Amino acid sequence: MLNLERLKNNQPVVYTILNNSLVNNKLAHAYMLSGIKGSLQTETAYLLAQSLVCTKGMWACEVCDDCLRVKNNTYSDVIIIDGSKSIIKKEDVLELQSQFSMTAFEKSSAKIFIVKDAHNMTVSAANSLLKFLEEPSNDVLGILISDEVTSILPTIMSRCTELEFKLLAGDSALSLMNDLDISAREAHYFSQVVSKYLDSDEFLEAEAYLLFKDVFSKFIKTLSYDPDKSSYVLQNILLKNKDKEVVDMALNMFLDMLIVFFNDIIIGREVDELYTNMCDKFRDDYNYLELLTEVLAIKAKLVNNVNVPLLMDQLMFNFRRVM
Repeated sequence: MLNLERLKNNQPVVYTILNNSLVNNKLAHAYMLSGIKGSLQTETAYLLAQSLVCTKGMWACEVCDDCLRVKNNTYSDVIIIDGSKSIIKKEDVLELQSQFSMTAFEKSSAKIFIVKDAHNMTVSAANSLLKFLEEPSNDVLGILISDEVTSILPTIMSRCTELEFKLLAGDSALSLMNDLDISAREAHYFSQVVSKYLDSDEFLEAEAYLLFKDVFSKFIKTLSYDPDKSSYVLQNILLKNKDKEVVDMALNMFLDMLIVFFNDIIIGREVDELYTNMCDKFRDDYNYLELLTEVLAIKAKLVNNVNVPLLMDQLMFNFRRVM
C-alpha cells in the first residue's frame, strides 16, 4: 500500500488539511508534524516532499524516478537533517541555508528540508533555524518532525503550522505492518509497543529495536526454565550496550512488551507458534498475574537517575519470589 493510502486511512484529519492545501495551492512555508512516534509523521513528510517534485499529479505517484530519489535521499533539493542519529548543531542549519541560497539543482524549483526529531538540536541551531523560518522563501518548504514539541522554542512553533498525528490504534498499526510484508511477531511488536518509539520506515534497522528484540526473545525463553540466565540477559546483553540512549529506548520497549506479553496470556492472543506456546506455558505453569504486577511496579520506578542495573536485579528477585 502506498503512503498516500496509509495517510488517508489512518490520519484522515491530517490528510484532509494537506489535501485542501494542495488543491488550493496554499501550503504553509513550514509544518511541524507532531505526535507519538510511529504515527506516519516521517512517511507523510516524505510524501509531501515527493508531491512537490512529482509531475504525475497533485499528490505524488510514489513510483516515478523523482519520487524514488526523494525516498532514497538522493534528490538534490530535498535535504534531511536527522536529529534521531545525532544532535543537530548550528553548522547543520548553516549548511542547509547555504545550499538553499543557491539555485535549485533539479528541474523542479521546489526546495524542501525535513528535520527529524527537531527537538534534538542545540540552542544555537534552534536560533539559526528560527532566523531561516522568519524569512520564508516561496520555493522553500520546511517540514519538522517531533514527538516532544514542548522542548522546541515557542518562536519556532509559532512559525510552523502544526499537524498533530493521532496515535495509531493497535489494529491500524498491525495493518500497516502487514503491508510491509514482515513476520507476524515483528508486526505485533510494532503495533503494540515499538510504534510509540520508532517510525515504521526505520524501526527494522534501528539499533534500539534490534537490541530489544534480541533481549526480549532470549529473556522469555530462559525465564521459563532458568531465571538466572534471564538475569544474565538483562545485565550482560541489554545493559552492557555502550550507547545510553539505545539502552534507554530498548529497556522501555522491553518492559512495555513484557506488559503486553502477560496481557496477551490473559486474553489468549495468538501471534505465531513460538509466541503462543510461550504464552501457554506461562499460563499453565506460573502465576502470570503476579508477574504482570511486578513488571508494572518496576516500570513505574523507571525514572531519571534511577539505578537501572539494581532495578533489573529487583525485577528478577521479585519474579523468582512469585513464580
